[in-house]
Formats: sequence, structure tokens, C-alpha cells
Amino acid sequence: MKRISLIAAALFGGSMILAAAEYAGKANLDKWSFLIEKYGSRQNGVLSLDSPEAGQTPYASIGGIRLRNGCTYILTARVKAAPGTQFRIYIENPKKWENKLLGPATGDGEWSEIRGSFTFHDVETAPSHAVFQLLGAGHAELRSLTIEPAPPEKPGEPREFLGGTTAPDWGIQPAGSGRIRDGKLTMNAPGTAVLGNLAVKDMQPYECVVRVRSTPGTHYRMYIENASNGVWQNVMIAEADGDGSSRVFRGYFTFRKPDAPSYFVCQFTGRGELELESVRLTGLEPVPPGKLRNGDFSRGAASWELGEAGAIEAGELHVAVRENGVVRRVRQYAIPVESSRRYRISYDVRGTGAGDANAFHWFRVYPEEIPSGEAEKQFQSCMNYPQRKSIEFVVPPRRETITLAVEVRGPAAVAFDHFRLEEVVERKAPGEIKLDLPFAFRDGIFSTTPDRKISGTIEINTPKAAKWTLLAAGKSIQPEGKRFEFTPPAGKTQFPLELILFDEKGGEIARSSKTLHIYPHRPNEVAFTRDGYLVVGGKRFFPIGHTETTGRGGFDFEFREFAAAGFNTVSLQATPAILDAAQKHGIKILRSLPLAIAGKTPEQRAAMRELLKRDIELQSSHPALLGYFGADEPAWIGVPFDGLKEVYELTRSVDPWHPSWINEAPIVTNLRDLRRYSQAADIGGIDIYPVPEGGAHGSLEEDRGLTAVGKFTDICRRVVDHRKPVWMVLQAFAWGQCHNPELPPEQAVYPTWEQSRFMAYNAITHGATGIIYHYLPYAKVLGEEFWRDLRRVTRELNYASDIITADTCFDSPLKTDCANIRFLHKKLNGNDYLIITNEGRLPVSANFAGFPAKAAELHVLLEDERKIPVKGGAFRLDLPARGVAVLSPQPFAPREKIYREEGMRPYNAPAEEDAESALLKHGSWIWRKCETPAGSRSFFRRSFDGEKVRKAELYVTADDFYRFRLNGRPAGSDEPGRYLRGGWNSIEHYDLTPLMHAGKNLLEFEAWDGGAVPCGFHAVLKLTMHDGSEHTDGSSAAWESAADAGGPYAPSVEIAPFGGAPWGRRIIVQEGNSAHRE
Repeated sequence: MKRISLIAAALFGGSMILAAAEYAGKANLDKWSFLIEKYGSRQNGVLSLDSPEAGQTPYASIGGIRLRNGCTYILTARVKAAPGTQFRIYIENPKKWENKLLGPATGDGEWSEIRGSFTFHDVETAPSHAVFQLLGAGHAELRSLTIEPAPPEKPGEPREFLGGTTAPDWGIQPAGSGRIRDGKLTMNAPGTAVLGNLAVKDMQPYECVVRVRSTPGTHYRMYIENASNGVWQNVMIAEADGDGSSRVFRGYFTFRKPDAPSYFVCQFTGRGELELESVRLTGLEPVPPGKLRNGDFSRGAASWELGEAGAIEAGELHVAVRENGVVRRVRQYAIPVESSRRYRISYDVRGTGAGDANAFHWFRVYPEEIPSGEAEKQFQSCMNYPQRKSIEFVVPPRRETITLAVEVRGPAAVAFDHFRLEEVVERKAPGEIKLDLPFAFRDGIFSTTPDRKISGTIEINTPKAAKWTLLAAGKSIQPEGKRFEFTPPAGKTQFPLELILFDEKGGEIARSSKTLHIYPHRPNEVAFTRDGYLVVGGKRFFPIGHTETTGRGGFDFEFREFAAAGFNTVSLQATPAILDAAQKHGIKILRSLPLAIAGKTPEQRAAMRELLKRDIELQSSHPALLGYFGADEPAWIGVPFDGLKEVYELTRSVDPWHPSWINEAPIVTNLRDLRRYSQAADIGGIDIYPVPEGGAHGSLEEDRGLTAVGKFTDICRRVVDHRKPVWMVLQAFAWGQCHNPELPPEQAVYPTWEQSRFMAYNAITHGATGIIYHYLPYAKVLGEEFWRDLRRVTRELNYASDIITADTCFDSPLKTDCANIRFLHKKLNGNDYLIITNEGRLPVSANFAGFPAKAAELHVLLEDERKIPVKGGAFRLDLPARGVAVLSPQPFAPREKIYREEGMRPYNAPAEEDAESALLKHGSWIWRKCETPAGSRSFFRRSFDGEKVRKAELYVTADDFYRFRLNGRPAGSDEPGRYLRGGWNSIEHYDLTPLMHAGKNLLEFEAWDGGAVPCGFHAVLKLTMHDGSEHTDGSSAAWESAADAGGPYAPSVEIAPFGGAPWGRRIIVQEGNSAHRE
């Protein structure tokens, strides 16, 4: 064995060891001293110790060794000892008598190298010394002893503490229970092995990996520990029973101020043998608390454990799992955090393959230290488009690091990127005023608000507050505890409501206030009851809606069919003409809003803001307007909140008389995120589509059935703090047709009548104040039986809406003995009504007591012949599994009258085609060819000969905005350069004749997508000739398009024919401003 050593320039002159220093060999033998001279000798560069007596422990030592505080050194010695001779080598410092022992070791008559590392922490004021010692009778020789600074520790480079170590590195008790052999620690009797003097740096994250094999019937545990300044820190690396296999365990830790050396401990019990094959310690990349390593994968897989399913592709983390139900995991370990603080993990995610039967990819991202059962640990879903997700969590007490787990559950293929960890700093005002419904809606009272006494709650967020006072327009209100109620001052349109907090000595410590409004009357205003039900035009209203129209025909046809089926609400992009058509059939409209103010420049944003403001002003007084639809599933999709909130604030400032609603996905892993998005709306909602039961929609692992509707209703009500209404979105489709519109109806699984009815009333009995259905046009051919069943439910809800929206008796005296029963007690015109559901999977016979009405019997809605006897306020009700009963002392209308199915139009029957639709078929939806269509612009041009033309008419729209010129002159608006429309479901009709001239005429269009696909442009030019003939020229690939007005121009791309997906026939023609001459 050969070793090359560097000699320090001034070995014993007081200099610190900065390089390798040799303390034995020919040059240094004279510097060693012997405890007993006769037992030692120096000869031929070798230091020898001899002891003829078993009780003697002679030694030789060398002093003057200057060490640096906190520096890790490696001691290497070359020793030969007679067989059976025991010896040891150690370094010692007298300041605090710190020492590092190498041994005891037993000689075998051959030269061998022993090696160990050590770190001293208070040694610079006194030199250390090295000792070579015999332990009893025998003979040993020392040829070399080198001390050198350990190389700087680099993150990611492991240090191995077995394989290259020898017995002197380990202390084993009791003696004989274990040994070091062939680079492994073997224990064959109960005992403890300790590897001391581990150099661990302050706040440096480490990974410890051990590989161990232990026979059955044994038990072991391994940990790393540090005891400094009276503080014990440790981390468990492994604890398991032996099973005969070789197993790998990992532990991660960060120690604070480890002034004393750390140590690794292996404890072994049982009968058998343990073989510790490897102990590896790796310093990880240090990062500040609350930061991830390589969250954007710019350094490949660095700092991530990819496991068997993870891979880095094109700067993203890809995890693919084919097997159904199998979970694969990727991890990042030892992420430093601060104990008990709140953090947010955000990231980009998208599916990359087929996913499950519903095209969902299931995954979860969470810190492993969060207790099981928390919402943050629920699986959630994504689809094949990018989404920004986040979760929030609180670090458990006494945790300094976390492990981030990224899990995917098959069948799924998911791509992740841009992981970010940041601390969430919660800042609550010392005191807050929280108004009850209906006053929480726009902080005030409307002329049709049923309740005129304002009420609410005071929330105190500081322990310093001993008492408080509340002032309304400067007048003191005496709250009862933290509840208050008062009559607003007369003659005011607005007034301050102010909360003042005082300490125990009466000193003021904080103030908070709200401005309350008394809104002037608007004929079409919308208000709410205390229960959250709508009041429209002074009458209570229960929305029974659908998202968009079905695309089967024009708006007049669609609204007529919806009204006949009991629907009363539709959400869509509205224009005055669409509102007129809806009003004709008694349909209320939720006008869709953009997700943000579009525009890439301040000028563009200002123009689009003004356009949205004008549209809202124009439509806000229309009697068909119910409110606004802000966004669908914004938290799940990752819609930027700031843009959504800006649109909401603009809408409510222009039109305070109509509420905004947003709907969220049934993914509730981050309720705080849902609460944040709820600030951009006045009404909350969650969609849930659980048929077939046991499917994969929603993050509630414990309920994949119909009763998930009620649970998500409860969750949504908690999200809005019970201070906003909740409208639930229910299933009006089959999942199979959602992903395959061509699937025949007989192969599709639709909700049955019983299921649809239960889901509706399950939502209602849990507090939903509106129901919106989604989404009939998924199917190319819808099942007629399903349409009949759904139509029966919506017509029943329409009939029962007065009962549903009646005041709820929250202190009802009615009681039942059945835990699966959920009911609402309603009071309407002096009569008592009951809405009852059985949430169980089995039929029930439920006993009720305390019904307050003096009725001998109760009538059952839809069960014309059934009557429930009542005696002394008690009755028994039989309900099937997932059954519903609506009870009244008064008879209901006959079932046939409620359903009105005679002459019902089949859903799939062809709609009547009007002349305008026939004309619009001459044009297709087109756009220019571009790689990123979202937010893009397209310029189109088309020419025509006006020589023999008597009249030129243009029908045009765009998804989302357009403007145009004829022969170089702005047309269609009295404001040159103004974008004409926001939306695609209305086509504007323009008479171009005033701007036309004989010869060639050039039409130039600019279309602009609002920021989200799809984008498209549709136009038809109709020319009426002097001889009475007509010619049409519709948008097609023949129309030239370009990215800029100046070109170059090329044939356009045809996206869909008129009436095709995704736009369908949901189009109405309205008159645009007449073309004009300048």
C-alpha cells in the first residue's frame, strides 16, 4: 500500500494544518515520546511498541498539532501488529479533552491502513496531540500517521462510511456483538454500533442512505443524532423487522448549530444476523427556507428522485403509469421550511395521453409530513391542456424540512413544470365587519330586499381587544356579543359602518369600516333573501338553468324549447337581440364575462375595458338579464385571479343591481384558493357529475356517488362563509358522449330520472339556491328517454319553485329518528311544507314528530294517490334508497299537468331552418394559419365587382372581436377604428350599399381573439343584382388572410362549417350600425 503525503511548511511551528501533514516516518520519529521508554523504540523509520504483560497499556505520543475550529480532518495511519495484539490511535485536545478514537483494532501480522475523520470545535488556543497505544501484551509498529483537512463538501457528492472504513471507526457494545468485516458491519447478537464524529454543518440539508440485510426474527433501527448545548436533534433513518432481503432506507435532516460531533447509531435486537452493507451521507444543495431546488428542471433530474415512472423530457417532469389504480411517486427531499408556518406550492400540470375513461389524469402534489386525511392529500385531476395549480399547508410543529411528493395514479400520463414554494403571510385586520345575507350582496339594501334590518357579525382577530363599539352613520349600535342588527338611517344613499376596538384600559387599538349602500330602484333589479334565494322584480326566483344553448337551432327555437322543458335560465354571451329573444319566452340570461380585460398594450386594454363597460351599460337595464357568469372552474384551470377580479369589479361598479356567479370544479384540495376566487363573484358554485356512481369525477375519495352532490354543496357554502348564495351545476350528459359525441345513446350511461331527481333535491336540502345543468350538446344524438327524464325533473323544480324558495324554518320543531334523512321545513303563505331526501343506499321507514301544522294528512308531490296520515304532529314516511318526498297539507297539481308531455317535441327532431340560417351556411369559420391562435389577430380581405349590384349586404361576426373597412373607409360604426363586437353568437347585418361604388370594391377585416381558443371569423356577402338575382360569397379558404394588414396574404384555414362545432347554430342576426359615407 503506497501513499503520497504533503508535508506542512512549518509542521510544529504553530501553523494550522492547511494541507496533509506527516507525523511519523523517518523525519519525525524523534518527536515522539514514550510513556515507558523500555516499551518503545525507533528504528528504520518505524515506531514500535512492545508489552510483555497483559495489564500494561504503553503508548507513544506527539504534540504540537495545530487544528482549526470546526474543520474536519482525515487521520490515516499505517500499522502492523502481531496477530492477536490490540491497539488504538487517537487525537486529543486538552482544552475540553475532545478526542477521536480509531480502535481498538486487532493485528494480523500484516501492514494495514486505518482511517477516520474528526472535527474539533474549540482547539485553536491549545495544540492537540496524537497517541499510538497498545492495549495489553503484544507488539505493534507505526510507519505513517497523516492528518489532512477533509476536502470541501460539495452538494450531491456522497460520503461513504462503510466499505472504506475499518473497525476503529466504530464503537460496538457489548464487545463481540458485532464486527467490521469486508467493508460491512455485521451484528449477530443484540447490541449497538455507533459511528461517531460525523461532520455535519449548520443548517446544511443531508440525505442519509443505508442498505441493510437482516434475517427474519430480528428488529433494527438506525438514526443520526446530535447533542449540542443541551439540545438533542435526531432523525430516524430506518426501523424495521428483518425479512432476509436487502433493503434501502433514506432519511433527510438539517441540524441547527451542531457544535458537537454528530453520530450514526445502529441498534439490533433478536436472534439472527444483521449486515449493514452501506451508510452514505450526502450534502444536498443548500437553499433558504421556503425554496425548492431545481423546480423548473433546468438542471435535469438534479435534486429529484424520479423513481421507476419519472423522466425529464424537454425541461418537464413526466410521470406515466399505465396500470389502473397503481400509484407512482417522484420526490424532492429535505426542503427547508420554518416550523408551524404556512406555505403554498404552485406548479404547471397537464395530461399527455388518454387518461382514464373520462379523459382525466389523476395526480396529487403534497408534503408528506401533512397528516393523512387532509384535503391537501386528495387526488385531483387534469386534462390535456396546461393548468396552474397550487396547494397550501401548514408545517407541523418541530419540523425543519419537508419532503415534496408528486404522485400519479394510473392510467395517467402527466407533465409537471415550474414548481414554486413560497411562504404565505396571513394578514388579518384586528377587527372585521361581516354582513349577513342579503346585505353582504354589494354591501347594502335594494328596493326589493325583503328584510330591511341589517345584521351581521363582528370578527375579532387580536387578543388585545377587550371591548368594542359599532357605529352606523356615527350612531352607536349595541351588539349582542359579536352579533348586531339595526335599521339603516333614513334619507341616505350610503353611510359608514365603523368598528372600533379598545383594550382593557379603554384605549383605542384599531378601527375598520364598511360603506353601506341604499341602492335606488331599478325595474329589473335582483336582490336576495336571507336564505340566499333570488328576488327578481320583487318575486322569488329559483334558477333552473343550462350552460349555453344546445346548438340545435336559432335562439328563438332554443329559448322556446328550454321554457317548455321547465328551464328558466341560460348562461351565454348575450347581445340585445339575444336578450329580446329570451324575454319573449320568459328565459333569464346570465351574461358571460371575459376572464380578463384583453389587450397586449395599455391602449388595447383601455379600448377593451371601454367596450366591455359599454356592453354592460347597454344590457344592464334589459328585463331578461338575471346576472353575469364570470368563469367556469377558474381555480382548477388556473385562470389568473387578478384579471378575473378586475372584470368583476368593473361589472359591479357599472351594474350593482345584478349579481355575478362563478362555478368551480369539484377539486377541493385547496379551499383557500377557492375562497380567493370567490372574491370575484357574488354567487358560488361547484359542478359535480357522479353518474355512473363510483366514477372519477371529484376529489372526494370517500364519496363517488350521488350524495357527493350534497357534500360539495356543503363545501361550497363553507368556501363562501355562508354569506353568499350557492348554485350547483348538475349532470345533463353521459360521460361516454362527453369524450365521444358519436357514441350511440343506447351505449351511453345517463342519469336516470330517480338519480337526477335525487341530485337536485340533495343539492337543495344542503342549501343550494339554484341549479344549472351541463351539458346537453355533448351528444350528437341524445338519448330521448334521458331527455324525457331530465325534462320531468326540471318541470317539477319549476312547479315547486315557490316552495323551494320559501323561508326555511331553521329552528323547526320537526324531528326524525332516521340518520339518513335530510329535510328542509318551509313556510309559504301560512302553510308548512317539507322537502325530504333519503341519503342512504337502503330504503327507510322514517318516523317524524313535531310537525306544527294541524293537518290530518300530507300530500306527496308527483304521487297523486298517496297520502301520509298525521296524528299529533307525528307521521311515518317510507322512502326508497336515494328517494325524495315533497309534502304539503294542500293537494298538489296532478303529475301529468306538471310534466305536460303531450305533444312534447323529441330532442333530436330537426329544428326549423330560417332563411337567415340558410344564408349563413354559405360561409365557414376561418382563421389564418398560426402556431399560437389564442390571443392572435387575423387580417382578411375580399373584393367584389359592384358594376351590376343594386344592393350589397354583409353578415359578419368573430370570436371574439372585429372591425372592417370598405374601400379604405371604416364601416359599420360612427366611431372609426372601434372594435364592433365582443362575442360570436350574434351576427351583425350591414347595408354596404352607401359605401359601394361601380367597379372593384375591397373589404378589409381585422379579427382579434380575446385570449382563449377557439378563435374564428365568419362572414357572408350577399349581392342583389339589378336583374333581381342574388349572389353570395361566404368566408372560406379562398378568402386571403395575414398576420398583419400589410401582408403577406395567403389562403385562410377553414376551421368549421356554419353550424359545426364548437360554435354550432347558437347564432342570432341583429342589425349593425348602417354603413356611412364620410
